[in-house]
Amino acid sequence: MLKKMRQCRLNFADNRYDCEAGIIGEHYATELIVTPPAIMPTEAVYRLCFEPGGLSEIILQTTDGAFSYPLPSAVTATSCCCVTLIGYVGSEQVYKSRMVRLRFSQTADGDNSIDLQQPGIVDEVNQNTAARHSHANKAVLDKFAESKDGKPTYDGKALGGGASDFTIKMAVASGEDGYTVTSCDATVEQIDAAVAAKKRVVLIATDTASGLFWEMPIIFGSQGNSYEFGTFLEGQVIVSFVDKVGENESKWQFMLTKIAAEAVDYSNAALSYVSTVGEALDKLVSDSHTHKNKGTLDKLSNSNGKLQYNGSDVSLKPTYYIDLAGTYPNYTCPVTMDDIKAAYNSGYNLVCRCTLGVYTATLPLFVPMPAANTWVFSGSGALKDMGFEAQSFTIAITANGVVAQKKELVTPDGTLPNPSDLTLTVGDTTYTYDGSEAVSVAVKPPTQSVTTSDGNITLADNTEYRLTDVSTLGLIYPSGDFECWMRLSFAESGNVTVTLPAYTKYIGTAPDFKNGETWELSFKDGVLAAQKVGEGT
Repeated sequence: MLKKMRQCRLNFADNRYDCEAGIIGEHYATELIVTPPAIMPTEAVYRLCFEPGGLSEIILQTTDGAFSYPLPSAVTATSCCCVTLIGYVGSEQVYKSRMVRLRFSQTADGDNSIDLQQPGIVDEVNQNTAARHSHANKAVLDKFAESKDGKPTYDGKALGGGASDFTIKMAVASGEDGYTVTSCDATVEQIDAAVAAKKRVVLIATDTASGLFWEMPIIFGSQGNSYEFGTFLEGQVIVSFVDKVGENESKWQFMLTKIAAEAVDYSNAALSYVSTVGEALDKLVSDSHTHKNKGTLDKLSNSNGKLQYNGSDVSLKPTYYIDLAGTYPNYTCPVTMDDIKAAYNSGYNLVCRCTLGVYTATLPLFVPMPAANTWVFSGSGALKDMGFEAQSFTIAITANGVVAQKKELVTPDGTLPNPSDLTLTVGDTTYTYDGSEAVSVAVKPPTQSVTTSDGNITLADNTEYRLTDVSTLGLIYPSGDFECWMRLSFAESGNVTVTLPAYTKYIGTAPDFKNGETWELSFKDGVLAAQKVGEGT
């Protein structure tokens, strides 16, 4: 190992990276100085992962918060590689950085070759000597030249129209391990020349088996060393790399793969320890779940700290039974009034039980009056096949004792009792019903309900209007007597205009409608009483 290595710094705390990391093929010539993110705990252990090559090393953090790692030849074998920093606390992965690309340039120093793909000066001279040649059409080739402005000429005349596309044709074959480049008609030197001539360089890769082809522009380049072409298609990344391995000799690679969720950065304050979409999905999927009884659970809610089910209060306390002594109608209550109050205030469901003939009646709480020391329990029903005619049974437990009443709701012949005549007055007509025969009563039709409007409404008798998001509305009164009711909720913004007939009379002041307000209006024969919801007593 060299005593003095060059340094390449990767600062993940400030997102600053030195990407020029040395020369291809070097071994322990460059020291990678890595600063982890400031949010990481001091006890964290780190792993550096390099691709391609699959090299993975665990690195311990130093006292100054950074750590170093000398780059071996396994990392510097090609013109570029990608490095990822992963942090652990114990056995749990808590951090994963973005991928940082390190670049390595060709060597131009030394007489000796590093390897066959990186010849030294001596070998390069030998190769150039062996590559000497002549052209039978030299006289034609000698007529090619370049104008002062850098455009090609032939026999002193300009060629073409200037800059154009430089198209590279590549053939690839697919296999179990991906794609292999079978041929490509361009070298790094030719791409350098096209770039220098300001041409648009395009790579067209064709699958020789299927005939499918992909067109890719340059997405990264290091003149004289390497270029990268790429594009995206339906969740896939298609890339091709070329590295200069010798004079007019290049190595091409082609890859088509799905974009891995782990390769996409992710940031969320609620999941600050997650850095990729893959990690976020792993967390969210593991926490997701379903309920077979979701429809039931959705009916549970909270109102002022009290549990409700389907809009009604739910008691979490068990039933508190008050068992009366004695028989109907002479009952006594052995439970003290203080105990009944305490159970009620604690949320228990109060139920009264007492003997009724050969049965035990169970009555729910009907009217609680704790301030008056009175608790009314009541129930009603009918089951004719068992001899139970329609009846009600009510018990009141008071500070002065127990009061009980059982009321038959039908006469022995099964008809409803009718101790007094029933008189109905509808408009100017009076109807009397004494139970002896049916009486037909003519009443107004049921109230109509209207919830939509095209901007103008002719009011109708005995009709209820409920309109929302109102901005412009015109009202017309019908002829003759009428009465109707209206609830208007006005739009949150814009102009609000409600036009009433000029002869409208008001109970109180005329309404002043504004955005976002809700009003209730009562019309009767051209007289309007209006009140804004939320005001008044």
